[in-house]
Amino acid sequence: MAKSKSKPAVSTGTSAVLIVDDELILAKTLSQFLERQGCRTHVCHTAQEAMQLLKTSAFDVILTDLELPDTQGLDFIHYLRKTAHASRIIVLTAHPSLEAVDSSDNIHNIKHLQKPFDLDTLWAAIFAD
Repeated sequence: MAKSKSKPAVSTGTSAVLIVDDELILAKTLSQFLERQGCRTHVCHTAQEAMQLLKTSAFDVILTDLELPDTQGLDFIHYLRKTAHASRIIVLTAHPSLEAVDSSDNIHNIKHLQKPFDLDTLWAAIFAD
């Protein structure tokens, strides 16, 4: 992942971001970057861990890997869409498009970032209208 240019923290209000990724270094890097920008973050390394957390916590944005150790990422995305746990879901994937992985209606209007991505691109995806 490319480094972001240093910039001052941007006010995001009380944006809460859940990061679901089994790549420990990537998850930590994303969390640290978003916290420097003023977000509250929580990291889960499995879909099951995230689903447990979502029973008691709400998030504005969920960043999730497509390949998780305990479930297919698409199954987790379908769960998130069905239960409306976040206003914005962003998929982090090595695949060039989500349609190449799943052509169902459940993935339409879900943003995705192809790995590797830079942190400025992530920031824009999270807070773009």
